[in-house]
Amino acid sequence: TTRDRVRSILDDAIEEGWSPDRLATALEESGAFAESRAMTIARTEVAVAQNAGALETYGEAGFSRVYVYDGDDDAECAAANGQIWTVAEAAAAPTAHPNCTRAFSPVPEED
Repeated sequence: TTRDRVRSILDDAIEEGWSPDRLATALEESGAFAESRAMTIARTEVAVAQNAGALETYGEAGFSRVYVYDGDDDAECAAANGQIWTVAEAAAAPTAHPNCTRAFSPVPEED
């Protein structure tokens, strides 16, 4: 039930272009989560969607590799930070955990 309710809210958010704050508010008001949990879900879902969109754009533009920017929040993030991944590898791991700050930028072919 919770998963179905969250999915419905996320569908509305994507369709209507909600901000992370608006999505968090809607999740909180649904009664399914506390404010902090709602914000975590909102941030994470927005990060996944943003990274997926960026990676699709990079691939369509002809880039095959991306730089990984991931900070040092935990061992997995620190290990990924600064690496160069294929677009496919990045698409398979758009974030590492809830509230992850992972981001990507395209690698020019001459690098």
